[in-house]
Amino acid sequence: MATSTAGRSARQNVRGKRGGRRGTTHTKTDALTIQEKRARLERKITLWRKKLEESQGTVPKSAEGRPMGSGAVGGSGGRSSEHGGSVLTTMEGASREDNFGLSHIHGFSYDHEPVVMPASPAESSLNLNFRPSINTQWAQAELNDKFMCELCMGIIALPYSLKMSECQHAFCALCLLQWIFKDFCDGVSQSPIHCPSCMTSIPNFPVETPRDPATFPLVHNHVAHMILHAYTGVLTDAANEILYDFDDVKQPVANEASLAWGWDMPALQGLHRREREGEEFVSALRNQWAAADNTVFAAFKNFIGCQSDDDPEQIAGFDQRGERSISTDIAKGHEEKEEWVTEDEDGSVGNEN
Repeated sequence: MATSTAGRSARQNVRGKRGGRRGTTHTKTDALTIQEKRARLERKITLWRKKLEESQGTVPKSAEGRPMGSGAVGGSGGRSSEHGGSVLTTMEGASREDNFGLSHIHGFSYDHEPVVMPASPAESSLNLNFRPSINTQWAQAELNDKFMCELCMGIIALPYSLKMSECQHAFCALCLLQWIFKDFCDGVSQSPIHCPSCMTSIPNFPVETPRDPATFPLVHNHVAHMILHAYTGVLTDAANEILYDFDDVKQPVANEASLAWGWDMPALQGLHRREREGEEFVSALRNQWAAADNTVFAAFKNFIGCQSDDDPEQIAGFDQRGERSISTDIAKGHEEKEEWVTEDEDGSVGNEN
């Protein structure tokens, strides 16, 4: 019994020693594993930092010539000693900063040299304030070259073409009406109606009434109208930018084109006025077309200010005739007002009657 008891005690002691050794060995293994993981993580972080620095084009170095941040955690080259944080936390912050482009916006990164900002907005890849500049004089030259009426030598106001002509040359609506009615006498045109540009002839007005609306000699040239307004829109926007954009410090010098085609400027307002007047004349002729007789046509010829070729004066454009009539009406209005309104001796204003 004593022998067996001693044997069991010896075996238990051996097992205890083995267990203690096993426990000690297991603890050392865990410590080595943690150190290896930490070292592996530090190497990965160092590699990430180098790749990040290379992608940005600069690899800052320390005084010893080594890349900054290559030391161990808490070392002289590490980020913990410089910024007081762990390498992983600081690296994650730097990655987020770079991913969102904040380092470029603020002009610096965590341990990099100051980022050089673009010298001017034109060098930036994305410039939201960029606005294309239009040369107003060039735009006006293009407008005059492509949309000049051959009858009045001005910008085409409300482009119309001869309906029966295949050429589809466009002219001002009023100019084309004056061209058609200039040889109109006794209800009949004395010469064939032809295109002012290419001299292509079209049939004269039907004499018998009621006339078919399809025989109306004019047609609105919608294509020319849309292109013309696109040109004038660009020209007006460019002129307005020069005249009314006071936000820019360096203002371009206002030229003749900008002073003419800006908002509420004479050229633009004159074009719109002539378009309205031309539309009124064309509508008046279209409404009377079916039942118009010689008297109606003669009255319409005078209505549009058309004169015969043997008149010593040239055919007056409606713009000039309208300005003269307006100035005459204003003068008459002033005269009537002076006759009707008088000033009493006591300074009060009253009627003569």
